[in-house]
Amino acid sequence: MLYKINDKKIIFLPPVLGSPSGTTCFRITILYGVIFNNTRSIVGMTLNHGLSNTVLFIVMPFYNLLLNLPFI
Repeated sequence: MLYKINDKKIIFLPPVLGSPSGTTCFRITILYGVIFNNTRSIVGMTLNHGLSNTVLFIVMPFYNLLLNLPFI
């Protein structure tokens, strides 16, 4: 499965690995590729990506307010 990494991913890889969360991003990309390879459907990945972005950009910024913790 991992041998199917095409040129676009190889070109995209160096800038991503330069960031602190680069390896995590690359691992998730590989995981999404494996899921698509097994299911041949992007529905689950689309729902997962939407849910994770919702939590990251809408819920987490206000998480400290919910717990009454001071912002750092």
